[in-house]
Amino acid sequence: LTLDTTKSSCNSGVTVSWDDDTWHAILDYSTYTANSTTRTKCTLYFKNKPVIATTLLNNLVSGANKSSTDVYTVPNKTSDSCTYTLAYDGTSDNNLRYVGKNPCNYVTFNGEKAGWRIIGVLNTPEGQRVKLIHATPIGNLSWDYNSTGGFSNNWATSSLQTLLNSGAYYNRTTGQYYNKSTKATTLDFTSNGLTEAAKNQIDTITWKLGSPKNGGRVLASTWYTYERGIEGYTGRPTAWQGKVGLMYPSDYGYATSGGTSKNRASCLAKELFSWNGASDCYNNDWLYNSSNSQWTISPFADSSFASYVFGVRGSGAVNYRHAYNAGLVRPSVYLIPSTTILDGEGTLENPYQLSVQ
Repeated sequence: LTLDTTKSSCNSGVTVSWDDDTWHAILDYSTYTANSTTRTKCTLYFKNKPVIATTLLNNLVSGANKSSTDVYTVPNKTSDSCTYTLAYDGTSDNNLRYVGKNPCNYVTFNGEKAGWRIIGVLNTPEGQRVKLIHATPIGNLSWDYNSTGGFSNNWATSSLQTLLNSGAYYNRTTGQYYNKSTKATTLDFTSNGLTEAAKNQIDTITWKLGSPKNGGRVLASTWYTYERGIEGYTGRPTAWQGKVGLMYPSDYGYATSGGTSKNRASCLAKELFSWNGASDCYNNDWLYNSSNSQWTISPFADSSFASYVFGVRGSGAVNYRHAYNAGLVRPSVYLIPSTTILDGEGTLENPYQLSVQ
């Protein structure tokens, strides 16, 4: 705990602060005003001391074996609505991720109570960061489509990237958007677009845009390597710097806990392209959405597919689609390193409360 200075006070003009190391109050009498009593009365309120978000998540799994990719259930933490289940991904970065059908990874961010969820603590070119994703889609939109009917799989110039980083969503306004039709649709993000406070908590990150050329018929581990590699569609950038992106195919793959017929290890040993026949894998993956395809940030690298982008299908498989097609959009961001967690349990009812130290 630490002193809540916004609520604590003393009478007679005395001000109070707190020494967390020695655990005692420090009274400042420099503005003391004498009155009818010689006593000074102070009322002190305390609050949970902010913890750096990456520290809190790593502390949750302090007893885990970092060399194992098995599901780790946090001891002595339970909820009726979600599970405290995490796992290391075993990649070269060995990222820590939330896994399972419904893990306790909800946060209040952008003024949206439990509106975002923590993917995990991931390594980026800028260092280790907490990565979030919107809990629900903000729309069913094209990855790229413009007023002249043009489209491509270049994330840097795509209509979706523009919407999220300089358009209506980023500026919390309304704007025109084209979705497989040259007739504009008005999108209204005045109530759920990014606030200025949220923007200040989002880090500008180098998002890697590599991908395989074999139609994505690879494991989550191979996807992870390709995503961060230098192989991409000819002439397209393989990296982009910005604030708001989308999930990677590997984010989806590594979020599974597996089930009874296929455990986590079995799911990770199966190509994401073939997950449509692996219900234990996608039904126990909190990033899965059965209602429609979800976009990822990863373009198709093969030179014959200039307009194809990978998405997570409603069937559970990761597959490629035309960029002009509609898909569910869940913005994803990396938080600045000084982000702290003030309170909360990560549940839908009591999500983590984020702040900046």
